[in-house]
Amino acid sequence: MTKTHTTKGAMNVNDTRIVKLADKGETKRMKWLMKGASKPSDSRPALEGISIHNGASVTTDGYKMFASTTPEAFTKETLIRIESLPATSTVAEISTMDETFPDVLAILPKGDPTFSINLDANLLRDALDACTGRDLHDRIVTLRFYDGHAPFEMLGKMQGAPVYALIMPCRKDDKPTHTWRPGE
Repeated sequence: MTKTHTTKGAMNVNDTRIVKLADKGETKRMKWLMKGASKPSDSRPALEGISIHNGASVTTDGYKMFASTTPEAFTKETLIRIESLPATSTVAEISTMDETFPDVLAILPKGDPTFSINLDANLLRDALDACTGRDLHDRIVTLRFYDGHAPFEMLGKMQGAPVYALIMPCRKDDKPTHTWRPGE
């Protein structure tokens, strides 16, 4: 299925088509990337898309950036918008966008990190859930780091009351064997 030069709001959309992803892992990564994209907006429509560039798929809403390696189905560099991607499917309906995506590589930190902490992602998610509430003031947390081997603290509020979480880092041998950043 192919449509050309349709318009969605202030955004120019080209070439709506069906793409077959390799497996459910690629579906999960693309759905995660969609969470990093901006909600529909007339002021910055490019932020609604996923930039496919140099083997990286990148989304941003201006406050956060999500990136992953590009699924095999996307061979050319472009800006896409996922129109439909059911969670249990490997078939996506996508549109290419005639918009300019921001140069997100320019905002990546330069040089070596001060230190790194390896954490269990589920423990981090549990701590964030425990240290946050629903309104904006309760969603702000403070992270306090002491060094790469010490636990870190998370301080927050839930429904106006202070809450605290402490998370132990993982052992050094639990460190992921491969790290990746867009542009590398």
